[in-house]
Amino acid sequence: MSEFTPHFAPIVVLLFLGTVLLVAISVLVLFYGAVRQSKFFAAIGAAAAFSVVAGYALLLCGVSLASSEKDLPPGGRKYFCEIDCHLAYSIVSARTATMIGPEMQQSLAHGQFFVVRLRTWFDQYSISPHRGDSPLVPNPRRVVLVDERGQTFARSQEGEAALLRLGGSSTPLRRAARWKSNWP
Repeated sequence: MSEFTPHFAPIVVLLFLGTVLLVAISVLVLFYGAVRQSKFFAAIGAAAAFSVVAGYALLLCGVSLASSEKDLPPGGRKYFCEIDCHLAYSIVSARTATMIGPEMQQSLAHGQFFVVRLRTWFDQYSISPHRGDSPLVPNPRRVVLVDERGQTFARSQEGEAALLRLGGSSTPLRRAARWKSNWP
């Protein structure tokens, strides 16, 4: 099972870039009106800039309200659009533990630790052959573990530190990735 975000990535990118272009042109018209002391051009520029930004914000909020959250089951993949390619995430394993860490330095959970291993890679089918192997730094991610009752669990800094003491490595979700070395 896979979840893609967003479904119409090229259209989303074009809308964003078009919005930036229209706002820049509107600001130039506003600036031209201010320099020439023309209330007409200043008003047109200000009204256009406001209308474009308000329209984009309305569209963004509307799409956000119309969307729904998706659960990622074990083995499932979640794709995120990064404009020139897609990054994919999947759950490799999930387990619970009451204690984590080396034998003499174990951290005791306040309940249970949920240890989830994720795999990150580029989707090779969404990358242009002309992109090259330059690194891509992913946008910020918010990862939440949700149980079958809808209860959410935050990341445990204490648990992550204990895993690192065990010798396990943890790669931050914000680490730059290269597509040729990140295939599944």
